[in-house]
Amino acid sequence: MKSLEWVFFTARRYLKERRTSRTLAASFLSTAGIAVGVLTLVVVMGVMNGFQLGFIEDILEIRSYDLRVNGIPDECSLDAAALLQGVSGVKAAVPFLETQTLARGRFGSFEAVEVRGIPSGIGQIDPGLVAQLNLIDGKLDLSSGLVIGRELARAVGVRTGDIMTLAALSGSGYAGLIPASRELPVVGIFQSGFYEYDRGLVFSSMENVQSLASGIDHPVIGIKLKNRYRISSAMASVAKALEDNGFDASGLVSWREFNRSFFGALRMEKLTMSLLIGVMFLVVAGNIFHSLRRGVQEKRAAIAVLRAVGGGSRQVQLVFVLEGAIIGLAGTFWGIGLGLLTVTHINSLFRLLEHISSRLAINSGTFYLSEVPVRVLPGELLIIAACAFSAALFSAWMASRDVSSMKPSEILRYE
Repeated sequence: MKSLEWVFFTARRYLKERRTSRTLAASFLSTAGIAVGVLTLVVVMGVMNGFQLGFIEDILEIRSYDLRVNGIPDECSLDAAALLQGVSGVKAAVPFLETQTLARGRFGSFEAVEVRGIPSGIGQIDPGLVAQLNLIDGKLDLSSGLVIGRELARAVGVRTGDIMTLAALSGSGYAGLIPASRELPVVGIFQSGFYEYDRGLVFSSMENVQSLASGIDHPVIGIKLKNRYRISSAMASVAKALEDNGFDASGLVSWREFNRSFFGALRMEKLTMSLLIGVMFLVVAGNIFHSLRRGVQEKRAAIAVLRAVGGGSRQVQLVFVLEGAIIGLAGTFWGIGLGLLTVTHINSLFRLLEHISSRLAINSGTFYLSEVPVRVLPGELLIIAACAFSAALFSAWMASRDVSSMKPSEILRYE
């Protein structure tokens, strides 16, 4: 206990002296470097999380689902979906049928789209889909017509109430495919925020889609879970329910398998960006190391006196480590504070920059998103703070290792 009191007393005197010395600038730059690194990581990770989690939610809520069951006989798809709806951990089980078609509106050109047939009462079965679609015009009356994306409506020149033509190859097999077309009214327009869906995805009732589907198109059951990260237990429960009722569970796949390439690319992108920005911590750590090492060399005489009056090498070394810890804590605190402030007001910042660019007659371009999505994860904040503080602490410890090799008698003799 007395040794710790001695360390803190000595550290307080040492840091007070450094505030009036020329090494203050180096300590300030080290603190600022950590703060800038933490700020940058918080902002970049918050924006990347916003985009990535937004894309993942669009994919899982609108198209992919958490689990998919393939291979269920066409006539049993509704019964199997009703069965799975009651499985523990399942939030929604939706049978759907999708096929590739060509769509044409008032404009003469065709657009390649994917038409998905889902139950007419989807609002009660899967409210998450309705919320994620974000219907901006019309209503979700699938039995009466088509619900299309805003970008597709612009491309083919239709509005709610207009007739859109769907053309496809229908039949029982490749040899028997024949051209088929349907003219259906547009009853709703959605804007999910995911351009691919807003331009190329059309919803209607399963009855309407069956008249356009070919023999190779079969219903699939999409399952949404209450907790999509507990895939193993959910898959086991669903597979058991299917097998107990005589269905084949070999076609059961999870969202991680179904979208492996896309989610793998997102994960690699995030990891690469974190590593590139994390290099900044190495630069700051080098600055702290050289700053504290120079402080050790400048205080050789004082260190020798402390060692001569009974101070152990570990105790003296701890004084410099404590300075590194203070630098790390201060930089991390300011970095996280400024980072969170920037992230929460990033859209206001972009609007300000857009206003300035318009004043300066700079073409800032047109973006599909109306605002930048932001998601801050507390776990990532803790990791960033731990990395920043550890870099400062490790650098201070490395710089203070020279204390243990100093011989007080030789230093005092020549000083």
